[in-house]
Amino acid sequence: MSPLGKRRLVFYVLIGTSCLILFLIFRELFPNVLFGSAHSSNKKMVNVVNVRFDDAAVLKDWKEYVFNGRSEYKVEADPNGEMVLHATSKAGHSVIFKVVNIPLEARPILAWQWRAQKFPSNKKHQSLFDENDFSIRVCAVFARNNPLLTDIVQYVWDDYLPVGTRVASPYSKNVQMLILEKGRPNSSKEWLIEKRDLLNDYKKLFGKIHYRNLKAIAIISNSDDTKTESEAFIKRIWIESANAERLHKKHRGIRGDISSLGHGLRSLKRFCLSILKRPVPFTFW
Repeated sequence: MSPLGKRRLVFYVLIGTSCLILFLIFRELFPNVLFGSAHSSNKKMVNVVNVRFDDAAVLKDWKEYVFNGRSEYKVEADPNGEMVLHATSKAGHSVIFKVVNIPLEARPILAWQWRAQKFPSNKKHQSLFDENDFSIRVCAVFARNNPLLTDIVQYVWDDYLPVGTRVASPYSKNVQMLILEKGRPNSSKEWLIEKRDLLNDYKKLFGKIHYRNLKAIAIISNSDDTKTESEAFIKRIWIESANAERLHKKHRGIRGDISSLGHGLRSLKRFCLSILKRPVPFTFW
């Protein structure tokens, strides 16, 4: 190969590598452009996560984080004799969560069956900062690799705020709350079913997509601000998707993408060097 041919090969390799890196950065910063916005009505919904709280062993897959005293989360019989998750708080505030790691490209639908039983009392409804207590919350946690960088959508069952109320957490702008239900159910045997399009809710509540993966789902029952009690039941929680084939792809954020890219580039470098037959100082490789 002539010296001119060698320089052209190096030039084309550099251009191709730069374009690929720019694409990965663009995909990270503007995922809305790449994701699309609608479900296909012809695609069958597939359950990718399915948790039935009918056995205490189910909670082995869930972790707990304590904010201010422990709430209790037990799989046990409800007043109707049905095995469910019984979430209670006596002036406590802790959360249980399950790591899932599902790309938003899969268009996940988060669904669950729940029933509020007791609401934190003595609220003055003047400040969420002083009265951020709710009977039950189901949460979707969005992140990349760094657990400190997250956005969280909290779906809330309250006894005061109107259904459809959207409000930011008083503790963090990265937490947005959406009121789905208000007041007691019509019957002590009634289960309400919720189904939420996570991609749509994320965009509506935060304005844009910051993180491409659903990293965890969480459940909260708390009453630490009011120093009272809360109680609720969850029968089942699941995630379904019409684009389940997307789950087979690795979505690890731009760090993971560039890391994988690095392995490919090193192989390409060795190939190029074997052609050029002499070292070439590609410093960023």
